[in-house]
Amino acid sequence: MIKIDLGQPFDDFNKNIDEAIFSAVKEKATIPLPVDVSIDTIVLVLSQVDCSKCDGICCRATPSADSDSIALHPSEYECLNSSPEVHKTHIKFPCPFQKGSMCTIYTYRPLVCVMYPIQPGGKRGHDSTMSNKILALDSKCPESQRIARNIYLSLWHFYRAQNRIKKFVLETKK
Repeated sequence: MIKIDLGQPFDDFNKNIDEAIFSAVKEKATIPLPVDVSIDTIVLVLSQVDCSKCDGICCRATPSADSDSIALHPSEYECLNSSPEVHKTHIKFPCPFQKGSMCTIYTYRPLVCVMYPIQPGGKRGHDSTMSNKILALDSKCPESQRIARNIYLSLWHFYRAQNRIKKFVLETKK
């Protein structure tokens, strides 16, 4: 996780973000985000993903190195089972529903596809409770890199403004 140091000049913080993202991509690691896990946060992050400019890297290979397919939930299988591309209860990769850079089942895509690029994240400290979990994004996804950068920069600007207001309030109380 990138430390948000408010005393740090903006250019240095910006450089730290670039280095952390580059390192995650190079190491094929996730990019941790400085936000708590909640349904609201997940939905907000996913709403920022724009797949329209991507060539579908997530559709060419399964995110898991252990498998060449993704499992479908019974309700997903029921929706897609008339398709010859569905093998029993799995979809093999590369995804047969990807045509060029477009998903032909976008409206009915499996939950694992809906959730991408969100990945299992780490945790803060030694406590494994849900309130201690952090959100992480798959570094292979170009949108993850853009979203992580924007979240860190937005938090830096927000905390800086918040600190200026706190200082102002304290100075006016003197």
